[in-house]
Amino acid sequence: MKRTIGLFILFAVLLSIIPQPAYAQEKAWFKTIKVDIGNETRDVKVVWIDMKDPMYRAEVALANGQAGQVDSFINIAEQLSDNETEVVAAINGTFFNANSDLQPTGTIRLQGRTAFFSNLGTCIGFTGNNEIEFAHLYTSVSGSINGNWEYPYNW
Repeated sequence: MKRTIGLFILFAVLLSIIPQPAYAQEKAWFKTIKVDIGNETRDVKVVWIDMKDPMYRAEVALANGQAGQVDSFINIAEQLSDNETEVVAAINGTFFNANSDLQPTGTIRLQGRTAFFSNLGTCIGFTGNNEIEFAHLYTSVSGSINGNWEYPYNW
């Protein structure tokens, strides 16, 4: 049986604040709704996924596997698909500098490691039990020379 990935990054908040219709047995479904933004109306595809179902999990994917790269949205999402895994949702998770170095403006954690850090904004994360958490991840680097933590041998 295929394991299914719900690829979430940032806009999961939207999923939690929009009223959810009661679908009988489905654990994942989508619906297109109309949203008023200023003086215009847009169609938005909303995805609901029961993250308590162990068949679903959230994953992070980067263009070409690293920050600062570019690829189509579908190609980024499909990196996670294989014979055992089906991608059911993909959400763009952070802004990036489109004019120069393409670096993200937020911290990105990928499989337990920091793929990019910037100390800006709030990060979305999922626990081992698929519970959602939001946090400001302040990252710092410290070290010493030969175990001497006194100035000038530390940073």
